[in-house]
Amino acid sequence: MNQQSKSKDTFDFLKEKFPLGIHSTYPSTLHQKQALVVDASSLLHINPRAGSTVFEHSIYFFDEHIIPLLVDYSRVDLIFDSSESQQLKSFTHRHGTKKTVSPKYDKIPQNSQLPTGKAYQNFVVSNRARLAATIVECWKDPQVIQKVPFGSVLVVAGPSEVAIKLEKDQQPVDIVELESNHIEADSRLILHIDQLIQSSYSNIVVKSIDTDVIILCIYYASLPRLENLLVDATVPKKTKKIIDCTYIHNQLIDKYYVNPLQFLIIYALSGCDTCSFIRNVSKKKFMQTLFEAPADFTDLENLTFPIANIDNVSLVHT
Repeated sequence: MNQQSKSKDTFDFLKEKFPLGIHSTYPSTLHQKQALVVDASSLLHINPRAGSTVFEHSIYFFDEHIIPLLVDYSRVDLIFDSSESQQLKSFTHRHGTKKTVSPKYDKIPQNSQLPTGKAYQNFVVSNRARLAATIVECWKDPQVIQKVPFGSVLVVAGPSEVAIKLEKDQQPVDIVELESNHIEADSRLILHIDQLIQSSYSNIVVKSIDTDVIILCIYYASLPRLENLLVDATVPKKTKKIIDCTYIHNQLIDKYYVNPLQFLIIYALSGCDTCSFIRNVSKKKFMQTLFEAPADFTDLENLTFPIANIDNVSLVHT
């Protein structure tokens, strides 16, 4: 299977075409009400303190990494990949687990003691969804919910189909409109962005280092009543990397005459984690070709039309 470094290729292309859309600090805004949507799977790799149980680590995790977010944002949505995500991509080199020696568990009790260092990282790779599920259960504990600042809202979705809302002095509440069978947090977070807009949030930040998320957010930046959509793609211990998806969306149309839908489709067709790319043709080359002659790619939009109905399929077979 031919795989490529989609992250570097894509970011280099965006930086070349939209230098004013990529920042090392957050653009200033006068709006006070902002929401944050976090692709939370990478947070599972935060090392626990020596001798910690899952419950103790979940408290440390919550205090050190979640509460600070709730100080800056009035609502924070954390989204974990489903249990099917790892299995779906396990045949790829990047997401395979053959090199890990940590066993897989059907269930991880809250009082289980966690390993540390490399052993913990291998444990997470083998048990990502199970660990996430146990941590989410820990956060439903009344003593944890009381840590949520007054007036703030924490929403946790995944790894199951359920999404729960946690607020100080309140019982956990399932949010029916955010129930989802999406396997990847990448696509599930778009559902959260839409629901946030319906809840009167017009300034939204998405925190993810996944290039797929950046491209999806560029496409969806035109959702009605959404004023600003940013992606914080900062890698830990590196310079901040803030992508202004609203600006890039508008520049695609106004400066380059590229339909954001075409940009999304070209990105998808040029290879991903589970789909080979065309040998010796990089993702950047595909995108550059689109920008040189966008009118040549209008037929790609037909891929979004509904599949042929059953009568048409029957005609083909007669």
